[in-house]
Amino acid sequence: MNKNVFRRKEISSKLRLRTYNAIVVNLLLWGCESWALKADDRRRIEVFHHRCLRRMLNITIYDVMQQHISNEEVRKRMDSYKMEQTMELRRARWLEKICHMRSDRGPRKILVAWTTNKRPKGRPQQTIRHGLASTLTDHLDLPTARMNDWMKLASDNQKWGKHVENKVRLAPATYKPYAKRHHRPA
Repeated sequence: MNKNVFRRKEISSKLRLRTYNAIVVNLLLWGCESWALKADDRRRIEVFHHRCLRRMLNITIYDVMQQHISNEEVRKRMDSYKMEQTMELRRARWLEKICHMRSDRGPRKILVAWTTNKRPKGRPQQTIRHGLASTLTDHLDLPTARMNDWMKLASDNQKWGKHVENKVRLAPATYKPYAKRHHRPA
């Protein structure tokens, strides 16, 4: 794919980016809504992303060093976001989807699940609940990750979308709200 798509000058950079997002990013971030990543893992994903963007622009690492091309400039040229923004966007969509689920569904139940087992010694492991709470408080600037607080906002697709775009620093109309599907009886 590198030689056939990313480095071919006959293919526009817009089409290269769309191909990259459709195939590479979707495979890379499959299931990222439930990941609890360490900072080093996030950094590695960003490094990979910027390496791919530079490859699509035919910028070598020597060009970066000689011309002092920043990652931000590369993203501007390709009209792309950081991977962190993309992951937070996907988590926000997942949270909105959870908000619209019935309360007896598994994904919604898991957010309020609790165990009475004693915690083992050492640092607590990150869980999906911690990851989603981090998205709510750190990236979406909500005061708490309590379910009643964010679900009120997420239940209104338009308000939630504007809030996510603003807090994650996305272009307007980037957030596509969750479309509630109506299941037909078989």
